[in-house]
Amino acid sequence: MLSGRRFLKILSFGPLLLIPLMVGLLSFLYIEMYNKSFEFSLKELEKDMYEMEMSTGKDKISSVSDIIIYQKSTTQEKLKSRIKDRVNVAYEIANNIYNKYKNVKSKEEIQNIIKTSLETLTWNNGESFIYMLDYDGIFRLAPKHLKHLEETCAIDLQDSTGKYIIKEEIALCINDDGGFLWNTFTKSPDSGKKHKQIVYVKAFNHYNWYLGSGEYIDSAIKKTDKELLKTIAEINNIGNRYIFVVHKDGYILFQKAIPDHISQNISDFEKKYTLKAIEKITQSMKENNSDYVSYNWVNLQTETIEEKLSYIMKVPGTDWIIGTGFYLKDIEQEIALKKSEMYKIYYEKSQRVIYLTVLIMIVTFFISYYISAKIKQSFLNYERRISLKNLELEQLNEGLEQKIKDRTSELHKSEYDLKIKNDILEKLSRRDGLTNIANRRYFDENFEIKCKESSREQTSLVAIMIDIDCFKDYNDHYGHAKGDEALKKVAKTLENELKRPSDMVARYGGEEFVLLLKDVDIKGAKQVADSLLKAIANLKIPHEYSIVTNIISISIGVSYADGYENIDKEALLKEADDALYEAKNSGRNKVVMNNT
Repeated sequence: MLSGRRFLKILSFGPLLLIPLMVGLLSFLYIEMYNKSFEFSLKELEKDMYEMEMSTGKDKISSVSDIIIYQKSTTQEKLKSRIKDRVNVAYEIANNIYNKYKNVKSKEEIQNIIKTSLETLTWNNGESFIYMLDYDGIFRLAPKHLKHLEETCAIDLQDSTGKYIIKEEIALCINDDGGFLWNTFTKSPDSGKKHKQIVYVKAFNHYNWYLGSGEYIDSAIKKTDKELLKTIAEINNIGNRYIFVVHKDGYILFQKAIPDHISQNISDFEKKYTLKAIEKITQSMKENNSDYVSYNWVNLQTETIEEKLSYIMKVPGTDWIIGTGFYLKDIEQEIALKKSEMYKIYYEKSQRVIYLTVLIMIVTFFISYYISAKIKQSFLNYERRISLKNLELEQLNEGLEQKIKDRTSELHKSEYDLKIKNDILEKLSRRDGLTNIANRRYFDENFEIKCKESSREQTSLVAIMIDIDCFKDYNDHYGHAKGDEALKKVAKTLENELKRPSDMVARYGGEEFVLLLKDVDIKGAKQVADSLLKAIANLKIPHEYSIVTNIISISIGVSYADGYENIDKEALLKEADDALYEAKNSGRNKVVMNNT
């Protein structure tokens, strides 16, 4: 009784205390998890901000690198197109002059007009120009620094490598009406250094002349570089996220922060931070093709020296190093701003959670009180019902036990009867209905098993096929009843001749039977077959209509497998059937061995 009252008190006051307590505990756990999640978010924010800045810079530099590579790759093609256009323009001018004056002026006058019109066509501060020669190598129009060669033969003129360039130009114009050539010369003011030049010539066949123009490849590269730096300046971002370009030898090609240092070598830098930064960048690119480098640099917005992290890349196929970066203080300020916003949201949400928790605890307290009262009343009602039910159960229990005993006895008897019937059905499914020996289905199942056993144990297996001679004639003259009786006698005799439990005889179909003998050699198989032949003859069942003898006889075919290899049951059975066929065709009432 005391324990019952104590349990009743627990039921009454337990929910009153437990439910609000659980609400408070769950709220505490939620707040704790939210705090940890918030701390993790702060760390991830800082990490993500840095990774985003680094990734953005890397993507920007990769894009600029692709532009530079493409523009550099097209330098030569642009150069060829530019030179060819110049020569074509000069050709059109000369051709128009010729067509205009060919019928009104002399040859010498027309030639002078052409030379006067074309000698003003110069480019790159006179470095590139239009020149004309005839097919004999006579200079008809020369640039200013070669005016002394005009009207003289330059057929043996060689470039710095020893090539006879005039001869090559003449041959190209005669054979192909013009084209491109490469040669090497020293520039006019710089007579000591050799420079590669690409030349385009075109035949002017009115006087067996040709026109030409060329340009030094390094001049074309400088022009492309200038255009590229202009493009980079145009795509450069505003503020501190600008792109800079440095030559691998240490001089600045483009830098927004220090425009006065452009084209200066690091040895000329007065500011130590500039010198150290460029040295760090160039040194890093000697070891890697791309990298993140940290160094001190002037912040354009604060005009102070601050730590900067830049992604730099060596542009493939060039001597350029390009990069962009960000100041760590800038990112720290952005992170601080983001954190401030997150803290504000965090405090507002935490405050709402606390208010909601207190409200829920108050509500659950009153709900718990109501639930406790209901549970107490339900328990008292349940206790009364249990007492009544216990009395009824005691009365029913005695009768139920006797019924269970009776039903158990009946169940055991039913199970025994079912087992007997199943055994009978199993036996019937394996037996031939007429001869009461194994049927074809059971033989096929057993044959498969014996083949696997013989292969596994490496023991022999013998198949014997038997056919009753002239059995159709027997049925036709003696009737099917006598035929069935004869089949039964033959089947019984064959079964009796088997001496071992492992041997098997089955009705294969109609008047055909099959036997399986395991672990028997060829000689033993022959002896068994002969004994079967003799046993059937000893039955002396009359058969006056047989073409073999006046009693029922059988023909036998025997096949043999030694078991040392996997036994092919289909092949073994076919060999026995082939032997049986041979026995029937060679006179019947005999044994034919296969695989002997």
